[in-house]
Amino acid sequence: RLLQVRGKVLEAEDFTPVTDTYPKLPLSETKPAITMLSRLKIKRKEQLIEELNKKKEEWDKANPSKVNQHANHSEFWIERPQFTSIHQIKEENKRNARVTAGLTATPTTLKYDIQVTSRDHTVN
Repeated sequence: RLLQVRGKVLEAEDFTPVTDTYPKLPLSETKPAITMLSRLKIKRKEQLIEELNKKKEEWDKANPSKVNQHANHSEFWIERPQFTSIHQIKEENKRNARVTAGLTATPTTLKYDIQVTSRDHTVN
């Protein structure tokens, strides 16, 4: 079967010579940066994540999730107290009581290191 289309003679339904009659499109000469569909999907996903991160940073700058507040202290607040626990107060009171009674500030033992056992008794 012979056909004539756009001034070209075609045989056996081979239409490739007809493509020469159309002008070249500028997009047909450019090569794509990404030729595989899977890489294109990965790139688009990365771009989307980058855009979302930028928008999140902008949102966080405009609407901070945590606002720093200074601690409000009561009128009886002491910056560096003399005692930091009740135990320290009790120990200080014990020392003061010993000193006012005429004793030493720290208790001492009167027992000396004498080793006496119950088997060493002698009967006279």
